[in-house]
Amino acid sequence: ASFILGVPPALMRKQPLHSFLDVPRRSSWEQLMGPFKRGALKSRTSPKISPLRAFTAHMTDGTTTRVLLQGVQTQEGSRSHVHVLIRADTSAPVQRPDLMEALGLREVAGAGSRADLEGGDAPSTSS
Repeated sequence: ASFILGVPPALMRKQPLHSFLDVPRRSSWEQLMGPFKRGALKSRTSPKISPLRAFTAHMTDGTTTRVLLQGVQTQEGSRSHVHVLIRADTSAPVQRPDLMEALGLREVAGAGSRADLEGGDAPSTSS
């Protein structure tokens, strides 16, 4: 997930989902994903699996991308844990990141618009 979101793995541990995804604060996993369903093995200790859902994620460079989330709820003694699987939604269109903006170099380099840097068809200011 850290490659998808552009965040180091150590900074992602035990963080709320709303810091990475476009989801409401203080919402439970069941409110976001719906009820868990038991896996194929119908025992009390078997993990429960949530449905696969798509969300908008905010990248560190300011762009957004769609990700697919699925959770597995496990029981360890009296505590339950949700392990989250995050995958890139490859069917969604991808925004091209503005590398100069992400690195904070746009003002330092004195660059004009993004089209100027990419050699695009920016309007000419000379007469």
